[in-house]
Order: sequence, then structure tokens, then C-alpha cells
Amino acid sequence: MFKRLSFMRLLISSMLITLLTLSSAGAETLNFRIFNYYSKMEAMPIGFVKAPANIIFEKRGLADFENGDIATFLARGAVKATPEARTAEGYTLLTFDDGATIVYNWVIKWSKSKTVQGDFYTGTGKLIKGTGRYEGIQGEMKITGKGVTPFNKETKGDAYFDVTAEYTISSKL
Repeated sequence: MFKRLSFMRLLISSMLITLLTLSSAGAETLNFRIFNYYSKMEAMPIGFVKAPANIIFEKRGLADFENGDIATFLARGAVKATPEARTAEGYTLLTFDDGATIVYNWVIKWSKSKTVQGDFYTGTGKLIKGTGRYEGIQGEMKITGKGVTPFNKETKGDAYFDVTAEYTISSKL
């Protein structure tokens, strides 16, 4: 009985190691910088509690990839703003010249710098869909960024985000 349990443990351990190795095999990295601005924004002040507003927005811009690709950037999301913190959640569509697309969702938190102009952003994302050469894409993302200009009629809240995505593309069977 003892030999049988040891063999089973060894077999299960080997299978787990093989599975983990296979699941990480083929993972690739996408590094890109997004330059964007608010194209639409609507804020609704809370008023009856000490929270400034709930905001829905759309952002547009370009994503410049380390490998030389350029994609148009369209993000739609919502911000929950309180005196303590600001958190935004939403979805992004990247569209490449060849028609391929990547869709990902994200959560970003930010804070105002007291010494340097602009907000600082940190967040995470999940690759959820792709078409063309990105059909079957899945993965996780880390996001950092900085606001460059404030949101007003002239500047529209220009910002950039640096993104690192670890991904795999499942093949069609």
C-alpha cells in the first residue's frame, strides 16, 4: 500500500509539473505605450456624501508597440472618485492596420502627485478577445502611466500608459 501511494504521489507531481510547464510554454510578451486623451466624459456629482463624482468616459489614441506595430486605441469605462482614491474600470479595443484586434479589460488606480504635475496610474488588465493574428489571445497585463495635461476644453487630459502583456494564443483545433 505504501509503495502504491508513493507511486501515485510521484505520478501526480510529474503530471502537475508537466501541465505547468506546458501552460507557460509559448507565452509571449507584448510591450507597448498608449498615447490617449478623453474624447467623451460625463460626470455626475454625488452631492449627498463626501465623494466628488461618478464619471463615464471614452478615450481615444494610439498604441505604439515595441515591435514596430501601431494600433488605434479606444477605451470606454467608468471612474469612481472619492477624496481618498480614484479607480477606473473598463474595456479597450486595439485595432491594427491589418484588421487584427485585441480587446482587454482593466482596472486602474491613480493618485495626484504633490511634487510633479500630472497623475500617476497603476493597474492590471486581462486580455479577453482577439481577431486576425490575435484570434484566441489570452493573458494578463501590468499597466503604469502618467497624466501629461489636465482635462479641460483645450488639452482633454492627455496621458500615456506603458503596458506589458504576457499572453498566449490558443490554436484553432
